[in-house]
Amino acid sequence: MPVVMRSVRGCTLTAVTNALDVRLAVARIARALARIDEDLVGYEPYENVVREPLPAQDVRAALESVAPSFRAPLIALYEACDGIDAMNVNIGYHVRPLSEVVDQSPNPFEPVRLRTAGDAIKAFGSDGGGGLFALNERGEVLYLDHGSIEDGVFGDTPRSCRRVATDIAEFMERVSADANAFVARKPGHRYMV
Repeated sequence: MPVVMRSVRGCTLTAVTNALDVRLAVARIARALARIDEDLVGYEPYENVVREPLPAQDVRAALESVAPSFRAPLIALYEACDGIDAMNVNIGYHVRPLSEVVDQSPNPFEPVRLRTAGDAIKAFGSDGGGGLFALNERGEVLYLDHGSIEDGVFGDTPRSCRRVATDIAEFMERVSADANAFVARKPGHRYMV
């Protein structure tokens, strides 16, 4: 994670750097997804897209309803894109549209806390096999793989919950690396999930 050096108009240099890193990773993901075709996957590919971001003021207004500890990473993500569908890449990656992330409707299958650590979490995506990607209060990205969810509490174990990135920028870099390795048919690439 970049070192915070000073504040720039109310934003830390870390947040500015993170937002730029996210935008660059999103651009690399979009270029990779554009190369997925039937020749590459051997069947009619799913829709693999990076959705255009909403205007910045709309992103920030929507995220006012989200806990403050999750806002900065989600702003960096959703000012770069309004979600990603990359279901042909490895097991698949789905970053939800902003409207789904801020939806306040009760959902018994949406975890909001880890049982063991007690950390609050905010799910923002999934893989193609039922696992979820979520932020914890420190801004780390966790992969929640098939644990139980009771009253919004995810039954985390060392096997069902692991950190896949130190922040949202690193997560997007890892998705970019996976997408690019997939389209290049890079042997031996170790996918995030």
